[in-house]
Amino acid sequence: MTTPHPTVRNQQLWRKHCRQLRALAQGIIEGKVSVINGSRKAQVFRQWLHAWDDEDFEVFETVCKKAAHLPTGAERSHWRPEALEEKDEDIRRLEEAYRRRIVRAATVLRAKYT
Repeated sequence: MTTPHPTVRNQQLWRKHCRQLRALAQGIIEGKVSVINGSRKAQVFRQWLHAWDDEDFEVFETVCKKAAHLPTGAERSHWRPEALEEKDEDIRRLEEAYRRRIVRAATVLRAKYT
């Protein structure tokens, strides 16, 4: 179990974010949350939990950087279908390349932030 960083002022909120991170991690592990979207959400929790030095978040940051140019979510509606087909292949390759590492990191975070 991880204890809050000394800069955390609201421990109740910190614990709530821990529960939400564990739920996200479980969704990633079960394949209900994609590698890219899960990585983007994990980065938000990294900030909320003041976990800047937690190396178990680093693979999520790596995926976010590699996926920054890829259309996911609502922005897809602004892309041409032909361009989306090409980007969907890039998304598939990135998801496949990082799935094991992301699931491993999610498993560690789920156990660590209890």
